[in-house]
Amino acid sequence: MIHPSLGPDLQAFRPNWWATTVILAAGSVPCLLAFGVARELKTEPIAWVIFLALTALLLVLILRQAFFRVWVHDRGISWRGIFADGEMRWPEIARVHFSSYAPHLHLHFLPIPLGTFYRLKLVSHTGQRISLGERIRDADSLAGWIRQRAPSATFD
Repeated sequence: MIHPSLGPDLQAFRPNWWATTVILAAGSVPCLLAFGVARELKTEPIAWVIFLALTALLLVLILRQAFFRVWVHDRGISWRGIFADGEMRWPEIARVHFSSYAPHLHLHFLPIPLGTFYRLKLVSHTGQRISLGERIRDADSLAGWIRQRAPSATFD
């Protein structure tokens, strides 16, 4: 993608499909429970409203995750999602918060690893903040690009 002010992209970062799957799995449980209650209470419209609200919230969270993209350019970084898009030039980046964590699901004393997730947040000199971490695949590679291109930024 050629960005008008940042130039052609050097690398594109796509959504983290494992995080999308976790959102889908975790969000399906309350939706299915609400659906079961709504089916039992056929004449109660509030049960159906709650079910539809939970399902709509789950759909928005999945779409937010699935359509998020990040591009690294010569002169900065740009992103696009379903709610917002933006850009940040390399000299504008003041702080970078980067961390990783590996959650486990514990079933009968058997820890099942769910993968490694990354948190990556950029803060500009003007106070603009963007959280990129868990929404994109290869966030550690993106952190390497930022470390290389924005040497004045402090990493936490």
